[in-house]
Amino acid sequence: MMNRRTLQFSLAWRLGLLLLVVSAAAIAYLRWRACQVVAGYQTDVAHAVLFEFLVDVAWTIPVFGVLTLIMGNWAIRSGLAPLRALSAEVSRVKPGSPSALLSASRTLPGEVMPLVRAVDGAFDRLHAAYDAERRFTSNAAHELRTPLALLQTGLERLPADPIVQSLREDAARLARIVAQLLELARVDAGPAIGHHTVELKRLVAEVAASLGPLAHDRDVAVGLDSEALEVYVRGTQGLVEAIVRNVLENAILYTNRGTAVSLTVSAAGALTVDDRGPGIPPEHHSHLFERFWRGSQARRNGSGLGLAIVKEVAVRIGATIKLDSEPRRGTSFCIQFAT
Repeated sequence: MMNRRTLQFSLAWRLGLLLLVVSAAAIAYLRWRACQVVAGYQTDVAHAVLFEFLVDVAWTIPVFGVLTLIMGNWAIRSGLAPLRALSAEVSRVKPGSPSALLSASRTLPGEVMPLVRAVDGAFDRLHAAYDAERRFTSNAAHELRTPLALLQTGLERLPADPIVQSLREDAARLARIVAQLLELARVDAGPAIGHHTVELKRLVAEVAASLGPLAHDRDVAVGLDSEALEVYVRGTQGLVEAIVRNVLENAILYTNRGTAVSLTVSAAGALTVDDRGPGIPPEHHSHLFERFWRGSQARRNGSGLGLAIVKEVAVRIGATIKLDSEPRRGTSFCIQFAT
């Protein structure tokens, strides 16, 4: 059924109304002319011939009107086809995607070209603002790394006491936020994936080993199980590592002390991370991957960026994320990588 709010429907019903008025006027005019002609003849035969001729001609007017309406509707639909294709192209534009001129992609009606050029200009300004924000975030994070490293080194030299320990934790949280901001900037500015593949089991083992000190500090055991000796997935080393590290780091930070975090790599290229933490309430699931969002049960050293990075990278490499969590029963993340 045709949408009544479309330009096609608006033009079609106006054309139909115009054809109806013209057809009625033409039939009325022919009838009037026939009456004028018949008035000059006094025989019934002449009257019958003229009215028969009128009937034979008059029925063709509505037929031609309907045919004209159908052809007009087809012409309108064909004329609007480039606009539908343009709408589909605009819907595929994403932040950070290469800027392409919509006005240069196809032949468009001259009436809409000013609007399309205005949209091109708006996209150019948005892309420029997005790139400026990304560069600022990356540059600021780079500039903060050295002062934070010096601050952490100075705090390590101070005698241990509750105040110093609190300062060390704050400095570590700042360093983690800076590292994640740099990682997020690299993900946003990263090139296309192409046909790169990564051996998932080995990478998961390396990331788990690098997070060993964090797991030791929280008294958390990390176990790895794999269904196959080698599992290759689509993506670059850095992007797949970003997903694994952030999900595993999040599990180590939020699981209860003295428990275990289990990692399972399937032969189909899925990584499952299970923890024994407090779980995530169902009403928070929709906000979990938002940047800087932190729930009511967030740890003091959380930044709200880890899972946002996971989501960004997953979209880039074609991976999907499944969350299974209930309060007081732990959380399970299943990341299905493309193979």
